[in-house]
Amino acid sequence: HTVQRDVKHLGHVPLREWEIDQIEIADPPLISEIPGLRDRLWEHLIFPEGVEGACYKGGIARIATKMHHLDLAKRGERRGRRGVDVDIEMLEEMLEAEFPIFDSDIVLPESEPEPNKVARIMRADIDGVEFLKEIRFPHIYQFMATRDLATNQSLLGHNKLWCTEQALRSLDSGEAIPTMGTTPGVFGREMFTVNGLDHYAANVLYRLTKTVCEGKHGFFRAPQYNFDNVGLDKYWLVELRGWLTKGKCKEYMARAFTCAQQMGITDATTPLAFWQEQVDAFPDFDFTQKNTPENIARWIVNKYITFIEKRLRRTFGIHSSENHFTSTEETLVRVEPGLVTVPDAEVQDLESLIAKISEGLDPEEPAPYRDEPVLAPRPKPARRRRRRRSPEERRRDVLGGWPRY
Repeated sequence: HTVQRDVKHLGHVPLREWEIDQIEIADPPLISEIPGLRDRLWEHLIFPEGVEGACYKGGIARIATKMHHLDLAKRGERRGRRGVDVDIEMLEEMLEAEFPIFDSDIVLPESEPEPNKVARIMRADIDGVEFLKEIRFPHIYQFMATRDLATNQSLLGHNKLWCTEQALRSLDSGEAIPTMGTTPGVFGREMFTVNGLDHYAANVLYRLTKTVCEGKHGFFRAPQYNFDNVGLDKYWLVELRGWLTKGKCKEYMARAFTCAQQMGITDATTPLAFWQEQVDAFPDFDFTQKNTPENIARWIVNKYITFIEKRLRRTFGIHSSENHFTSTEETLVRVEPGLVTVPDAEVQDLESLIAKISEGLDPEEPAPYRDEPVLAPRPKPARRRRRRRSPEERRRDVLGGWPRY
């Protein structure tokens, strides 16, 4: 597909032409051609009748992409690409890490008149709904260009899967690859440069550590100065808040501790000591906070205040945070937690810590299977029949008015 040059915006996020040009869409397979999708994912797919262009993004689309890539790898079609030998066992582990499915995120065309109703039927929270002007090219290029990780450059329609070659290359090696570094967001870029060195922002490091701890990717890489200069701080607890209601919380916590060790940002020697440090550093952190409209609005306001404060500090040179960016060690660190277990001696203490901070939280349940009727086909508007005009009326149109006698 040829990229159209006149399309530059998606959700008011400006994109440069080269940022769209670098998106390479893989040959889209039909859903029916992806092995395993009907057995493991079909019951979660609900495409309402009469709704044109509704698609799944996020976890469900990522699962479909991993299934498609696993099929290509088993047939030998990914072997030798960029000198990478695809590890089938690793791919299967990364696919299993996506289950169970807890929620759905969807993409709808802006012309959809009932987005709330469609979101309920497709089991998506209203904050998990994204809108595109149209679900077709070149707008799909813009969707892909604004994802955070390469494997999220996936879109699952009612009959096809769209994903990028970069998503498939990420799965070739298992590396989590950030893709939003140069695209401006609401609160600035997710990559910035200090003293000539490119840094991932803290929210990018958060997403990278989260995905490898949950086993959805095998590893990620970043220079050592990035870890030295940019701290995750509260993001560790944000990760933990999302894990508390999941069954693998202790395993994720142990992997996060291993990540922190490999990043060189902790002196703790055990997972319990590491997480106790994080909890003690932010005693007022609210682990019960949920994504209610009030909390989302409060988060946005706080983000804007922080953003304005940073801009003012940089504009007037007051206590610039760049003065604290002292590390320049460019060693590329591979952060790969692998399969980590909690030492037997710490299991009980770690469970006590989890129970203490998760008091009052309800366990998160996987998304239910399809049990609701789909929307009925929308009736087409009645076609208005034009009244047959008389010869006198047709003559009037030709003469530009009523005839004169």
